[in-house]
Amino acid sequence: MEFTKGTIKTGQSVVGGFRMDYSVTYDGEDKVSKIDAQVKRLPGEKVVEIYSGYATFNAVTSRYQFQLTSSVTSDERKALFNDFENTIAELIK
Repeated sequence: MEFTKGTIKTGQSVVGGFRMDYSVTYDGEDKVSKIDAQVKRLPGEKVVEIYSGYATFNAVTSRYQFQLTSSVTSDERKALFNDFENTIAELIK
């Protein structure tokens, strides 16, 4: 096996009743190449977190994609989009 110089860092943010688990991939020059986030609804009355979707950003194409379940309301979607866009802006500056 040959190792690359790429690095993966992880982080979290809480947005309303959701947690976004981030995975940020850096290339060998410490530039962000990819950002992934798994979206989970935090437990309220239920005991376990509920998977609610994902988001991904590709720095090469400067495009991102969201896929959220129908249980996420429009206001919740807006808050999740804002958090993801702010994270992108913060990491690629």
